[in-house]
Amino acid sequence: MEEQLFEARKNSFFHHVLQKQTKTREEYAKKLRKTHKANLIQFKRIRNSRVVEYETRLNTFKSIISAANTLLTSKDSIYIAIKYIRQCTLYNNETSTEEILRLNIVPSIIGLLKSEERVALEAAWVLANIAADKGAQKIYECEGHIEIMSIITYASVELQESCLWALGNLAGDSIFLRDKLLNMGIIELIMKLLNKDKIKLSLLRTICWTSANLCRGTPLADITILSPYIDLVCEFLTDIKDQEVLNHSVYSLLYVAKCSYNKIITIEKKLIKMLDDENLSEETKKLVLKIINRIISQMSKTALIELISVLKELIKSNTSTLRLCFSIIGNIATEGESIHIESIIENKLIEIMCNSLINHSTDLHSQFTLARTFTAICGGASERQIESIVNAGGIEVLVNILKGKNIELIMEGLFGIEEILIAGEVQSEYKDGINEYAVKFDSIGGLRVLELLILHSNSKVSKKSQDILSEYFYFQEHQYNRTNKE
Repeated sequence: MEEQLFEARKNSFFHHVLQKQTKTREEYAKKLRKTHKANLIQFKRIRNSRVVEYETRLNTFKSIISAANTLLTSKDSIYIAIKYIRQCTLYNNETSTEEILRLNIVPSIIGLLKSEERVALEAAWVLANIAADKGAQKIYECEGHIEIMSIITYASVELQESCLWALGNLAGDSIFLRDKLLNMGIIELIMKLLNKDKIKLSLLRTICWTSANLCRGTPLADITILSPYIDLVCEFLTDIKDQEVLNHSVYSLLYVAKCSYNKIITIEKKLIKMLDDENLSEETKKLVLKIINRIISQMSKTALIELISVLKELIKSNTSTLRLCFSIIGNIATEGESIHIESIIENKLIEIMCNSLINHSTDLHSQFTLARTFTAICGGASERQIESIVNAGGIEVLVNILKGKNIELIMEGLFGIEEILIAGEVQSEYKDGINEYAVKFDSIGGLRVLELLILHSNSKVSKKSQDILSEYFYFQEHQYNRTNKE
């Protein structure tokens, strides 16, 4: 009987809470992720010099590029000219790109890719930098991507790196260019480079960054094309020592995790193990947490229980990941089973959440995530587990949330207290008809807060408050002998 009630309450929770609330949260999170990714990718797409060069900062970009255009007609001055252009793209990429496009010298620069090594290297470097700004479409129109891919296999390591950088910028510019490169066989080209016995670290970093750009974007790239590279990353993920290579590799996994690629599920243990690695950077751990959050519904029962224990330790040692950790815990409570709620309770995560919510020890967005997670746990918990939540201070936390000003937080608090009161109603059948959770809610001032929320300016808050009062208090006030109602 209890199991049937548990399932009924859980399904009811999914229908009434998650649909609208999850959509709002996902839209906001998507906006934040998009802004963050755009800034990160844009910062890394300009290829700066890796060595110290004694070059004078160029202040007159347009005049120098104009002069360089003239010099391109002289074979003796080609290297000097293309080097001048490259210097301009380093110091002021936007202005330089505009001038390069105005002078229409992109075809000439592409033609230099098959020149001597030093000239080709400078030309590829220029193409990489102008593709980072407004030059990607022009390079494509001039078939620069075809020329770049044609020379990679026999080029030097330094030239390969510049070419891959340019291709990565083209892929990052638009979905159209990304798919063009994928259909042309860029993944096969990358796999050939990775299968070499020895590979220079800087080249490996560029390969992984370029591959991440080939995986990113909406709509998602064709997973059948990406699968050879993704399979390789999955196989050697825990063997990667370089943080930059690892970071780009994890980004690739994060992008393809959206399409439920089965291979990623097979490395659930590796991902959990990475969270327990003290040497792993904070940024990479956040990426791993995001991957796990996307595959949570496909993870095994044992993996989820192991994950809960790891998350507990991560929360203790790294507060910057707290919001992500509790978002995952909320999804475990939603997607998982009763044993997972039990594991959450046994690991004292309820107490940690209660302390954070009562003390306001996190920012507003983290507070909302914690409240949503707390509500999800209440919605999926059995009667016995609800009792543990209440004993840990759950009702006090929810009353504290209801006293706040943020509408979304208040709504989460209302959903949470409703779940607890439902459990109290079930228990009241064998406790003389008294809903002990309603009594406790009233004793700490929750009922008065709920009465005030009826007057709230937000119609949803007002209506939900009225519904709870009508269902669990005013209609049954004789059941727990409440007197002198204000």
